[in-house]
Parts: sequence; structure tokens; C-alpha cells
Amino acid sequence: MSHLAKPRSFGRAVLLGRIGSPDGKTRPGDVASLLLAIVRTAPEMLRILPDYARAYGSPRRIDPHLRERIQLRVARLNDCGTCTAIHTAAALAEGMPACDVRAMEPTAFEAEAYPDDVRAALRLATHLAVEGRLAEPEVVEALRAFFPDWAVRQIYACARVICWTNRFNRTWEGMLRWVS
Repeated sequence: MSHLAKPRSFGRAVLLGRIGSPDGKTRPGDVASLLLAIVRTAPEMLRILPDYARAYGSPRRIDPHLRERIQLRVARLNDCGTCTAIHTAAALAEGMPACDVRAMEPTAFEAEAYPDDVRAALRLATHLAVEGRLAEPEVVEALRAFFPDWAVRQIYACARVICWTNRFNRTWEGMLRWVS
């Protein structure tokens, strides 16, 4: 699966999905580094976007609740308010219970509350959000134990696209803080 190849390493600010320094002030160099990281990952995004689209519109797609759990988990780990708001609304619109939406909070996450297949998907998503790179082989193999190849690609695509989108949103939020 070529699109599961290890993405480029981006540097600490991008890996953590945060912008600026510990004092909360964004500096011009931080924003430039983040924009460059976004551009460098564009080829990977183009390769996985078809799988991401299938997760939404294909007859053979992952469960919408799983898709939104993955995206909420990543958005909240990356502290992306825009994506959190969008995927909270989407999860609720898909009929996901409000208690499950709240359970995606990084501080309230209880993996034991989910079946093994959901835990495996959330583990991959968490790894991608925190580490900014492909999960260790055992994380991917755990996922493959529960899902067919097409579903693994969609799960991976959902997690990677939301990570990329979080970085994009956080970059613009940081630029607005820097300019103002």
C-alpha cells in the first residue's frame, strides 16, 4: 500500500499540531515552517483523497460513527477548534450519541469503553495525530486484524486528512494572531 508510506517529518510545531511558542505568541518563522510542511505533504494527500471520499460516499465505506470518532479524536488531540466543531456537528447528525462525542476529548478518552476494532482504529488515529507519521507496524497489523484492506485505507485516510486539515487551520489561526 504505497500511500501508507512514511510521511515526511515536519518538526515539533507541526507534529504537535500547535503553532507558536510556549508563551503563546506566533512568530513569522513558525508560520513559514508550517506552510512549507503543508505544501510538502500535498502529494500524499492527493494519493489518499480517493479513499477519504470513499469513507463518505461509497457503498463500501467504514461506519460513519467510526469515521467521526477518528476525526474527532485527531481534531481534539491537535486542538483544532474548527475541525472539532465541524466533526462534532457531523457526528451528531450521523446519530452518534452525545456521550460518545464527549468521550473523544483527549483527557476523557477511555479506550476500554470501545470494542477492539474501534480501539485499533483510534490507536492508529492517535498515533498519527501525536507522532505525525505512520504508526508502528504492530498498530497497523492490529487494525488489519479487524478490517479489510479497503477499510484500513479509509481509516488511514480519515486520520491523515484530518491531521493535514488541522495543520492548515492552525497555520491560518496562527497567522491571524501574528498579524493582529
